[in-house]
Amino acid sequence: MSIRVSIAALLAACVLLIAAGPAGSLPLSYVSGVVYAAAFVPFLLVGAPSGWKRFLGIWCAMAVAASFCTWTEYVIFVHASRKERITALVGGQVVFAVFSALLAFAAKLFKVGVGTKVDSDVIPARRVIGAIFGGGMVYLVCYYIFGALVFQLLTKPYYSNGGRLGGAAETVAALGWWFPLIQVGRGMLMSMAVMPVLLWTRLPRLQRAAYGGLVLWAIGGLAPLIPPVEFVPPILRAMHVGEIFTQNFPLGFCLAFLLMARKTVEAPVAMAAGRS
Repeated sequence: MSIRVSIAALLAACVLLIAAGPAGSLPLSYVSGVVYAAAFVPFLLVGAPSGWKRFLGIWCAMAVAASFCTWTEYVIFVHASRKERITALVGGQVVFAVFSALLAFAAKLFKVGVGTKVDSDVIPARRVIGAIFGGGMVYLVCYYIFGALVFQLLTKPYYSNGGRLGGAAETVAALGWWFPLIQVGRGMLMSMAVMPVLLWTRLPRLQRAAYGGLVLWAIGGLAPLIPPVEFVPPILRAMHVGEIFTQNFPLGFCLAFLLMARKTVEAPVAMAAGRS
């Protein structure tokens, strides 16, 4: 099984070579694709068994958390033309849609997770809605605490010297109260994006919480920052990888606890033990 899921992930990662472009690094773009694919390995092994549910879970996370939510930060903090912004968003959506379809297809082709009995949790709608709103607040708190610390201690010089990254503080000040509202919205969108993966991946609550945090960090902070970016120095990319971990991991971790009561995951375990 480990060999088959590895082949499926390595095959799907080839799609990210499209995003490298003529001036990009093919090896690092492929490594980025491997990280994207690896993030969904537990979901493929003990998650939704059907092909369309696999595609839906992967595509929701990639289209919203990896593409759109990352793009909103690009719009706010990077000086770019309207054409560049539209190209970045549309290009990302196309690449990630193809990636999601190929990963789901490869998992089916190589029979990843076949024979694994997976029963989805039955979560009341009010709990799901509450988790989404709660996720928005968790993300806001983490963004303002850890994001502010990293900015003041590490990244401020890179956003204060002009160029395409200059004027971050002025941009935030100009947005006023819209800026925290945008971050609450981003947190809620990421919560909705990862919801199918969290609901369909059958793991104990603590493991599922850790997995939710790692998925959001891997696809929203680690993988996108592996390939070189012309106007972002390598050291700044490394700083942002750590910063995004402090924001996205707590969001995904808390989501699982907001979604599931303890009995939700313990009952099936007890039933299985009784049958054995």
